[in-house]
Amino acid sequence: MAELAGLDSEKWLIIGFEISGADHGHDLRVIAVHRDLIPEAADVLPKIAAEHGEEIPATEFLVRDVAPYDVLQAISHRFELRMRARGARDLPIRITSRMDGPEQPLV
Repeated sequence: MAELAGLDSEKWLIIGFEISGADHGHDLRVIAVHRDLIPEAADVLPKIAAEHGEEIPATEFLVRDVAPYDVLQAISHRFELRMRARGARDLPIRITSRMDGPEQPLV
């Protein structure tokens, strides 16, 4: 992922990524922590957060000229993407049945 984003893995520790988009297209953003902030320890992220007001100071990099979903296919064997309506975001959802949707015409 570091190479794809053009980041020097000696300088940056990638802690996540985000995919966002709308009608105009989709963006891939990589979230990374500069290695200068990483203490010498095994479980470093909680220590970084403790030293910075319980937050991890990170940098977000926009990755250009890369299809976000191609990245997902390349780095994962399996993934899930879940989106919820705003009114349902904090409410538990229980799936009570499963069905096939109607056939869609080819466009």
